[in-house]
Amino acid sequence: MAILLESIAAMLTAGLLAGNVAETEEYLQNLYQGKELAQAYAAYRPKYPQALFDAIMTYHDEVTTNGRSMALDVCCGPGQSTLPLVPLFEKVVGVDISQDLLDHMPKDIPNLTTYMCAAEDLSMIESQSVDLVTTGASLHWLNTDKFFKEVKRILKPGGTFAAYMVHSEDLCNEEANNAYKEFLVTMKDYLTSRTLLISNKYETIDVHFDCLKRMDIPVMDEMTIDHFKCYMASFHFWSEYCKVNPTSNVLQDFVTRLQTIFGSGNKSSKEVKLKINRNIFLILCRNQE
Repeated sequence: MAILLESIAAMLTAGLLAGNVAETEEYLQNLYQGKELAQAYAAYRPKYPQALFDAIMTYHDEVTTNGRSMALDVCCGPGQSTLPLVPLFEKVVGVDISQDLLDHMPKDIPNLTTYMCAAEDLSMIESQSVDLVTTGASLHWLNTDKFFKEVKRILKPGGTFAAYMVHSEDLCNEEANNAYKEFLVTMKDYLTSRTLLISNKYETIDVHFDCLKRMDIPVMDEMTIDHFKCYMASFHFWSEYCKVNPTSNVLQDFVTRLQTIFGSGNKSSKEVKLKINRNIFLILCRNQE
């Protein structure tokens, strides 16, 4: 969940949000199934900045023996963090548990291959064949013991593992941020305690590598209020909420409030733009085995 995560974590800790979703393996594997949710995810999730991939490749190239033969993007979705790797590697592979998300990946890229599979089972990838493994906005959902066993198996000696996630978002307006928090409180029964793993930047996750580097990448983004509404609709908690509350106007009410806060006057939500400060945290590891 890439939304005001520090605030969500504080509310979880204080008991204002439930964070008590039954996190079974089946539940986690079905979070982003469904064509409507996949369409929203593909259309409205923001792209990762070039600075993120520059940081990853700078770290990767520090080992002179590291090559650029093959990169693997795990939980690739429709390709937000996969496609930037295409010009950097001879071969790029994307894997995801959701075929609905994979259906939105471009099909006409010669050096890009995709597979539908769980992150914890990468048996289609040969041992010590991958130069770089990446995973964006997903490590908190995985069985990390099983996942890192596979990562260690497929990475070449000296190869790089990179995990990243948007840690916080600031709408650059206190009233708007408060409205954002209030919206999240209405989602309380559909939020998961795994948000806490993101709020502490994965520091409580054992990444199974000794050589580790952490860094933050700030980015300023801009999107219309209408785009922001659709962005909210791309999250699993909204999809789950709507199954129980199909006639709810809570998201539209939030959007209307944003229009009032930003003094849009007669302008539509498709015209008024929000400035959003995001912080992306990045974990970089090197396979020294």
